[in-house]
Amino acid sequence: MGIIKNTKFGLGQISVFTIIFLSLLSISSFAERGSLSSGSGNSSVHCISDIKKLVSGLRPSSHFDTTYSQGKILIHRMAPGDLREKKSLNLMSFNTFNLFENIGSHKGIEEGVQVELKVTPKEASMPIRQAAIVKEIDADIAFLQEVESYKALETFANDYLDEAYEPLMIRNNDMRGIQLGLLVRKGLGIDIEIHSFKNLRNGEMSAFTRDAQVVVVKDQKTDRPIMNIVHLHLKSMRDRKGDPNSFRRRKGEVDSLKAVFRAMRKRQGGDIPTTIAGDLNNEFANSEYDYLRNLGFSDIFDLSGFPNIPQRATHIYFPPEGGIVENQLDHFLVDGLIDQGGVIEERGIYRYLDQEGSEIPLPRTKEERKKLPSDHYPIWMRMTVENLLNFLN
Repeated sequence: MGIIKNTKFGLGQISVFTIIFLSLLSISSFAERGSLSSGSGNSSVHCISDIKKLVSGLRPSSHFDTTYSQGKILIHRMAPGDLREKKSLNLMSFNTFNLFENIGSHKGIEEGVQVELKVTPKEASMPIRQAAIVKEIDADIAFLQEVESYKALETFANDYLDEAYEPLMIRNNDMRGIQLGLLVRKGLGIDIEIHSFKNLRNGEMSAFTRDAQVVVVKDQKTDRPIMNIVHLHLKSMRDRKGDPNSFRRRKGEVDSLKAVFRAMRKRQGGDIPTTIAGDLNNEFANSEYDYLRNLGFSDIFDLSGFPNIPQRATHIYFPPEGGIVENQLDHFLVDGLIDQGGVIEERGIYRYLDQEGSEIPLPRTKEERKKLPSDHYPIWMRMTVENLLNFLN
């Protein structure tokens, strides 16, 4: 199946509920100034009646949902379901390297400097192959990095994933416009909140190159949070002026999570089991992640005796001076509550397949890598629903 894992991975059942995500919300409603962690002001609220007017005539009234922004919080009422009917919840993280378009070059892009970017379409087979991966992993919630736009995410969900998923997005700070996207299977029995911290500041600059988005998974039956999942795409290891490998910038992003956790703890009235998902752009053992390790976060592959590089490689890099660098840049990090709660049932790294269904070896050249659906490999974990729901007790 193209999946490196510890135990057998079972396929789940796709919900048939169809709810259309409201794409007419103004982007400006996600971009009010100020910091969410301050708990203060200047945020606009789209009330339910206003949203009903906006979506009038766009979709059937059955299973009527609303999506609205309150400051930097996106709240989405999913189609009804019962989470207790599921045995497992499958999470996936995937840096897609864009879904339909290649967006420009990294050269000359610095915070606050606008550059003109060349956009070229990707090979038509790439989103088809990426969609097949989401289906094969049987993801219930897919955390996607490097998505070029909400329209691309919506098209991917509806046209390539058979309208089985809700596409959700809050635009972030990235100068190239590459976004964090979320796909949530319909009818799971959960609701979703996305808390964006893109306006958090660290001195003169944004605390996050892109954003730190806390995805709150709420049980529909009790309307209580089951877990928080912090979706990240940290600064790459490209050198910045005076900052080799962008180490200080990436460490600053990690250290800024302290304000994120403090804000969520205040809002939720206590500690909620927390996972971190996404492209962290380095191995978790490196020192820029000291703060998270000191909080008790662990990489799911470290907890399972998973093989090391090259089996754990999620990105292959070809330096200009030659050679091959294999790294695990993509991670699911879990706190002690999830680790000790017996929640993680299985975990794995997806390996791409050729047309005959055989696993494609890790690329040895740039040209081989260009033929793959992305320059990253997806990672996934399967969580036991019964043990997740124990956190509500």
